[in-house]
Amino acid sequence: MTEAMATLGLQSGVLLLMTMVVAWGMRRASAAVRHLVWTLGLAWLLLLPLWPERARVVEFSPIDAGVTRIVVRPEGSEESRRSVDWWWGIWLCGAVMLAGREVVAQCASGGVARRARHWREDAWMSGEIGVPAVCGLWRPRIVLPEEAEGWDERRLEAVMAHERMHVERGDLWWQLVGRVARAVYWLNPLAWVALREQRMACEEACDDGVLGRGVEAAEYAGHLLEIAKSLPQQRNLKGGLAMAQTSKLEKRLRAVLDPLVERGPLTRGTAVLAMALSVLLLAPVGALRLMAQGGSGVRGVVMDARGAHVPGAKVTVRFLNPASKGRVEVARTDETGRFAFPAVPEDEYMVLVEKEGFAVLTNTSLKLGGAGAVPLVFTLNVGGLRERVTVNGGVPPPPPPGGAEERIHEPDWVTVTGGVPPPPPPPPPPGTFVAQTPTRVRVGGNVQAAKLVSKVSPVYPPDCKREGVSGVVLLNAVIGKDGAVLSLEPVNEFVDARLREAAMSAVKLWRYQTTLLNGNAVEVATAIEVNFTLLP
Repeated sequence: MTEAMATLGLQSGVLLLMTMVVAWGMRRASAAVRHLVWTLGLAWLLLLPLWPERARVVEFSPIDAGVTRIVVRPEGSEESRRSVDWWWGIWLCGAVMLAGREVVAQCASGGVARRARHWREDAWMSGEIGVPAVCGLWRPRIVLPEEAEGWDERRLEAVMAHERMHVERGDLWWQLVGRVARAVYWLNPLAWVALREQRMACEEACDDGVLGRGVEAAEYAGHLLEIAKSLPQQRNLKGGLAMAQTSKLEKRLRAVLDPLVERGPLTRGTAVLAMALSVLLLAPVGALRLMAQGGSGVRGVVMDARGAHVPGAKVTVRFLNPASKGRVEVARTDETGRFAFPAVPEDEYMVLVEKEGFAVLTNTSLKLGGAGAVPLVFTLNVGGLRERVTVNGGVPPPPPPGGAEERIHEPDWVTVTGGVPPPPPPPPPPGTFVAQTPTRVRVGGNVQAAKLVSKVSPVYPPDCKREGVSGVVLLNAVIGKDGAVLSLEPVNEFVDARLREAAMSAVKLWRYQTTLLNGNAVEVATAIEVNFTLLP
């Protein structure tokens, strides 16, 4: 089962248990108050998924010069994701089935209300039901069975008083909230219990309303018994609110005949107080999810641009808090590209991820540790190149050791190298996968760096020589999979345009050896510096 589903199950269970404890402690209170307690408990269930994201992973991946992207996505191997898909598929099947049944029931209830014939005042009559019921969610109607024509006036008044209470209280909507919560949390048996108790408290609250209007308890109990006798032979309406059901009749009769039961209506002050207390109770329940998601440790995985795990990468965590006195912790990724720091206090840190052949990835202010810590995914790009060329407009300088020009091949900081290879393709939609034999985690990190194999030296513009104009041109380039320069952009502006044009004209003709990542050709970023100088 996924961490998100397990956490949500824990939260819903704790919330419903708290609701049950409160309802049990208020068992001598009026049914209207107990109905409010159960309704709030079920309604808050629907708010739990709206709290901060669970089972998330913070991903760091450089995409542009000086830019680091932070997104949230699931972590885990393909096998674990397939398991996640199965669990969510099972839950989705049950939720859709219950939701579909509720839609069908509401449509049936609305159909009964539309087809019923008006009898008198606010009462309609239909041969499709066997007991009095409120039908129709948007335009509720009190629908009576055909045999209601033979009832005496006292029974009819008691029945109508009960159904009018449902309409006044908006019970059809409150019951719908409970059923939706049950459909979402159908895997939790407590949700079924809560819905049953909400429905029972709803009927008892309407019974109390009838008794509060002067109907004798014994007489009303007799009406309930007579109406319930026809239930086994009649259809039971699912989408509406039927007046009597045999499974709940005994408890309702005891409540009706008990002279010590509190039957007062729900006051506005009580409702506001109950809602305020429920909000206070919901906050610690929401915190359970954050505590369950992670402890004070930091864990994560290092991947390359193609999604392969990178073993042997160096992950450095530098403590920024002055009280830590410059403390630094270092970890290496294992053969599956994963790393972990066992105990890190909640604070802000600088994190560096380094691997030979890759650009260094850094985040200067990252909050780590503490409750709610999430796994980190660092995506490394192939290390950018840096080419430095000097163009002398005066006496040619002696060549540097090792060649006619100075050339440096080294990994660079993401914020310096500029453009990077395109991000990996997006993962398939949740719930879809191709069945195959389980495989081990794909390990990558094998980089064959590019080399400059053909270079055209920039030409010092003659007019710039005459005018004594010199300067440094900084360029950012992207080398394609075939080694050609795909794009070339100037970085600095405070340089003569003629020098910039001369540098760009030459660099566009350069050719590189193809850069390989795990045997596949990739694009790579390159920083180029062309120094136009006038030496004596």
